[in-house]
Amino acid sequence: MPASPQTLTNSQVTLAIAEYCKVNGLIRPVDPQAPNINFQINLPIGWNGKLIQLGGSGLNGVIPVALTTSMQWGPESIPPDAPYALSRGFVTFGSDSGHQAGGRGGPGAGSPNDWANNQEALTNFAWAQMKKTHDVALAVARAFYGTAPRRVYYMGSSQGGREALMMAQRFPQDYDGIFVQVPVLLQTQWNLLDDVLRAKSQIGDAWIPREKVAVIGREVLRQCDALDGLADGYASNYVACNDRFDPARSPDALAAVRCEGGGDTGADCLSDPQIRAVNAIHARVEFGFPMAHGATGVPGWTTGSELPNNWKLVSSRPTADTRVGGMLGSLVAKDPEATLGDFTLEKYRTRLQELSTLLDASDPDLGAFRRRGGKMIYKVNTADYTANPRWSYDYYERVVRTMGQAAVDSFLRFYVAVGLFHNRNIGTNPLTGERTPSYVDFIDMLDTWVETGRPPADAPVLRAMDAVPPFAVHASRPMCRYPLYPRYRGQGDPNDAASFVCARP
Repeated sequence: MPASPQTLTNSQVTLAIAEYCKVNGLIRPVDPQAPNINFQINLPIGWNGKLIQLGGSGLNGVIPVALTTSMQWGPESIPPDAPYALSRGFVTFGSDSGHQAGGRGGPGAGSPNDWANNQEALTNFAWAQMKKTHDVALAVARAFYGTAPRRVYYMGSSQGGREALMMAQRFPQDYDGIFVQVPVLLQTQWNLLDDVLRAKSQIGDAWIPREKVAVIGREVLRQCDALDGLADGYASNYVACNDRFDPARSPDALAAVRCEGGGDTGADCLSDPQIRAVNAIHARVEFGFPMAHGATGVPGWTTGSELPNNWKLVSSRPTADTRVGGMLGSLVAKDPEATLGDFTLEKYRTRLQELSTLLDASDPDLGAFRRRGGKMIYKVNTADYTANPRWSYDYYERVVRTMGQAAVDSFLRFYVAVGLFHNRNIGTNPLTGERTPSYVDFIDMLDTWVETGRPPADAPVLRAMDAVPPFAVHASRPMCRYPLYPRYRGQGDPNDAASFVCARP
């Protein structure tokens, strides 16, 4: 592939790309009924001696877009004016995870994921394809350059974030640095249980239609917006806000928006059954039995950006007869007639535990990765209603309890970005509609830490900027280490990161 200059088409910039060799191939399965693993490796002519493996998204099924047509997404959050990893000299590579296409489904949906009923394909998706693709890419790179790489990194968001964590847990000797962004680390909870548990809690009069999400969002901001010293549309003090709406701590947090008499009297209030459903979304889920690595439950969903296009909606009113569907129906219940009314966690305990052991990146002991000198940057978003940041807060705290704070600080930085959604790690202010500061160069942060031993800043600056030249910056905000949050100093430009300090909740 020849070098290409920077171009601007229809307000979309494509940065300059250096000359490289593109290799496409496949890894055959052991089971002839399993799908191939399709991969792509991009080998720059001006190699810097390092490789970056890029993770997928959703349920995968395609080679990551960052390797094919949109290199700016490798990884997401990279500033629009930051050179692509390939143009910096990194070999970049990844795969479709060992199956082709397929969606997630959900309650009432069918199953487009028949590949998951093949054990080899499911194991590939869970963790094996990452190792297989890694080994193939290293062999190709050695053949192409005539020498072994100096460094190997894994970088991924969402499903790719789970993959990145899984590599630190299962194959710690393979990577010098790992970047984990908004991971769906609890795959069993995200892909198999969450939709069904929420749908079950909203059967009948408890269903929350789209038009009532704004009621919830306004009440959350009324109680949480100013907790960070500035009423600006962001619930930046995320720990305090989550506590305010945790029904175990505050069972009456939604009393101010309760419909008179408790019945459903209109779109500007919540009935008693709807309040119970919202509380169920915010409440901890207890399994009643241990999942992988001893996890017995997960925290409820985050608060602070309840918008119709960014919340945990159930698309239509569920009933007890609504079929479970999706991957839960095909992988766990294995019954196309299974319904919400019949579903219980205990009923499928054995299968859920099997799948959790296979799929969940929940091992809190990262000691082997630390001992080999690996460095990890881990980042989540407070307004993420796809990969719940509270699951990551809980996981990080388990890592600290397992390894000790000093050991964790020696190799891991865990950041929380305020006001960002899940997809593409961007967000908008619920009050103003302005773009939330989101861009920072994680490639440089991780590579510098690995190469020099100098850890990233405690509060890297996130920027909101134009996606086209001259890439004007409109706002900035510090990205604090958990559990700190950006608190307004009381004076200064609210759009300037210097006007904030990272504070404890």
